[in-house]
Amino acid sequence: MKPIPILATLLTLLCACGPSGNSYRIDGQLKGMKEGEIYVVSPTGQPDRIDTIRILDERFTYAGSTPQPALLQFILPNAFQQTLVVEPGASLTYQAITTDLAAYTIEGTRENELLNQFRADTRHLDATARNKQAAAFIRKHPDTQAAIAVFMQHYIYQPSADDSLTRQLLRLLLRQHPDDRLLLFSQGALQNKRDARVGQTIPYVTLTDKQQRTIPSIDITVPADHTLIAFWATWARSHWDFMNQLRNLRDTYVADHRLRILAISLDARIYEWEQFIDADSTGMHHICDGQAFATPLADQLAIRQVPFFLLTDRKGHILLTGTTPEQLRTEVPKHL
Repeated sequence: MKPIPILATLLTLLCACGPSGNSYRIDGQLKGMKEGEIYVVSPTGQPDRIDTIRILDERFTYAGSTPQPALLQFILPNAFQQTLVVEPGASLTYQAITTDLAAYTIEGTRENELLNQFRADTRHLDATARNKQAAAFIRKHPDTQAAIAVFMQHYIYQPSADDSLTRQLLRLLLRQHPDDRLLLFSQGALQNKRDARVGQTIPYVTLTDKQQRTIPSIDITVPADHTLIAFWATWARSHWDFMNQLRNLRDTYVADHRLRILAISLDARIYEWEQFIDADSTGMHHICDGQAFATPLADQLAIRQVPFFLLTDRKGHILLTGTTPEQLRTEVPKHL
């Protein structure tokens, strides 16, 4: 009898079985990134829950658990976002290259392979054709998390998405997933999206800035004629340009009371926000509570992209919305 080879064989078989129960595992390679971090939005339907993956020598391993198939999102250092489906017991393989992040693949489950194929089929299409393909994909696979991923990316997170079609696709998905958190969130987001349109009034929320001052979102007692509410994050792709434009507006319009600026960071790590704005604490209200997209005003307005800004009058009526540094530079001054 030779117990050692038998024990070794049993251990090999156990290791080959992969995750068990509700656990899942992702083994990844990000070619071109020798060392770095990826933010992870957990698959709970709560975008404020952030985790971190450490990359060494282009490779990483990430493990988690989920009681049912759900979406997971990677946010890379340049703010590029990648979505995958995790499942109980799944063992997934991630492949990407820094020079073409949109061409990432996830192998290991049928739903991820559906998403791989969808990305490959649509990556060279224009926006109109891509959205048409997205709607067809959702109608063909309404019972999958992959369909929810495509719906969120091409309809909920796109400010210009057709409202009627978005609601039609949402009803289709809710029939298959009546308790899905992301879809239930989307119902509220569509209403809040209407509330964040020009002419509407923003919610009244009290915020606390870096100097621990209480700052209301609407304040008719301040001398400023307008309020600029700017949502941003240090991990967002254009945050340097966006913040520079905010500084330019501050230097031009704050002193003579034409503008009040609330710069609301959606960073989950407060220390990263503090390091970025450490030498820039005057002339605008810097705000960050570490709740990311669940911070009260962002949550009530259904903000799911940064940067994003709203310009309001003294009573909180929305005069202008936008998403780019260029819109800050050219459009905001027209109202001041």
